[in-house]
Amino acid sequence: MLVHQYKAKLPDRDDIENIRVDTIQGVLNYKRPGADSKVDWAPPSALRRIDLILIDEGSQYDDKEWKRAFQCIQEQPHKPYTVVVADFQQLQPIATQGISACHKHCKCMANVKLKTVYRTSDPDHLLFLNRIRDKQPDRERLTEYFGDRHWRRRGLSACVAHGMQLAAEAKEPFAWLSSTNAGASAVC
Repeated sequence: MLVHQYKAKLPDRDDIENIRVDTIQGVLNYKRPGADSKVDWAPPSALRRIDLILIDEGSQYDDKEWKRAFQCIQEQPHKPYTVVVADFQQLQPIATQGISACHKHCKCMANVKLKTVYRTSDPDHLLFLNRIRDKQPDRERLTEYFGDRHWRRRGLSACVAHGMQLAAEAKEPFAWLSSTNAGASAVC
């Protein structure tokens, strides 16, 4: 979804097709479980035609994916310019314990720190973020935080109507969070 959103924001101009927006898994051609499961990931040749790499949300990468990406970038003979955007005060990746590999690498790189903090002042949201900073939240914490924003007991038609009403009132698109492809398909 983010890849599509980023692509949609690109301006309509000559040579725009030279800008590629993708996930690390897409660029490195990771293989999915199944018939091709013997191959874990492809060699870094996919990066040879890329001159600039912008890694957004670097703090969210699990160590395995980060190490693969970092190794592939280092092995490129043309040395693509690489920028990592990361906020290590956010929720940490699921499979990483302690300081992440990305965080360790970023400490060794030249960096720019933003001095203006664009964070919420909503006390309920800040409390939730502090509770989940070091470990994944349990169902009780999620239920408490999302409260009436979680519409599990409503029918799909009622949820869609309510989402459209909220969008009309806010004059902003309404974003759906769905944890399954089947759920996203039903909403669409």
